[in-house]
Amino acid sequence: MAPNGFPYCEYCEVGATGGDGSLWGWENEQSCVVVYGHCKEKGSGSNNNNQPKTTTTTKNNNNNQPKTTTTNKKPAPTSDIAPNGYPYCVNCVVTATGGDGSLWGWENEKSCVVDYDYCNKKNEPEPEPEPETTTCFSVNLGFKCCSGCNVIYTDNDGDWGVENDQWCGIPDECKSNQCWSEKLGYQCCKSTKDIVFTDNDGNWGIENGNWCGLI
Repeated sequence: MAPNGFPYCEYCEVGATGGDGSLWGWENEQSCVVVYGHCKEKGSGSNNNNQPKTTTTTKNNNNNQPKTTTTNKKPAPTSDIAPNGYPYCVNCVVTATGGDGSLWGWENEKSCVVDYDYCNKKNEPEPEPEPETTTCFSVNLGFKCCSGCNVIYTDNDGDWGVENDQWCGIPDECKSNQCWSEKLGYQCCKSTKDIVFTDNDGNWGIENGNWCGLI
């Protein structure tokens, strides 16, 4: 057993190179560490202390034979840990390839599995917040727009309301539906059309024993 907890490979067949320069193989359905002196060449009964031989193979392409490609789309990872117990890489940088065709990276001083579905999703930019559709003067002053049209206070900037114990600006849309008396603290008349009193502000009516403004 190697110091990193993985078994030594029986054979000196390197399938991947770790980011720390370690050599890896694949035997018995698991990763193993290739260390010359602990392994042997396939077909040899003794350990081989020499460096591995490099073999160049020329492949003759046969363009007459039809090629069949089958693609099976695997589901995107739902966890930060791969099935083999290693974490998925946050970045899609491949530093080694396993004997089973798996892709490996090196992050935070340890090996990690490169899965493009996972790392591409991790690096997607955050969606920008949708702009506020309601417009009012108070946004430029650092206050939100009110969701309603109830005027509490009026100054040179505009009409103010209070929501959730915070000042808010009365939206511009309220102006078309707002009667003059609301600025004075009186509601608009809802049912009566009878003018009871007129002053410089406008025409007044009475509903439920209270003064109200007539539009």
